[in-house]
Amino acid sequence: MQTIIEVSGGKILFDSEKEQIGILSRHVLASSGRLLIIGAKQGTLSGTLFMYDIASGKQLWQNDQLFKPSESPQKGMLGALQSLGGVFGSLQSLTSEPLELDDQTMIITHPNFVFRINTVDGKVLWRNSVMPSTRAEIHFSQFQPDMVFVG
Repeated sequence: MQTIIEVSGGKILFDSEKEQIGILSRHVLASSGRLLIIGAKQGTLSGTLFMYDIASGKQLWQNDQLFKPSESPQKGMLGALQSLGGVFGSLQSLTSEPLELDDQTMIITHPNFVFRINTVDGKVLWRNSVMPSTRAEIHFSQFQPDMVFVG
C-alpha cells in the first residue's frame, strides 16, 4: 500500500488500495510536484503508468499502452507463450529514476525501452528500444546539450 498524506491535518490524499493499484514502483517528480507510479490495476496483468498531483492526490492521467508488448507474429501455442512472456515482461519497474527535462517532459527507462513522455497528459513523445537491462543511467554532456546518453 502506498499513500500520500497531508502532514498538517493528516488527510489521506492518495491511497493505492482505494485506487486498486498494485504498485511496482513509485517516483516523486519534485520539480513538477507529481507522483509517477508504475503499477497494475486490480484484475489486469499489464503495466500501467499513472501520474498524480502530490498536493491534491488527484490522478492526472494514466497510460496503459506504454508497456504493452508488440503483437506476436506467431500463432498457436508458441504465439500464446510469447504473448504471455511479453505481458509479464511489462510488469517491471523502471531501471532508473525518471529524469524531468522541464516541467512538462521526462525521460524514463524501462528494461526494454527509453521514453520521453509529456508529464501533463501522458503522451509518448518518443520511444526507443534498448538491449534488455536491469539498471540504467541517464547522462547529458555539456558538449552535446541536445543529446542524452543512456547506459
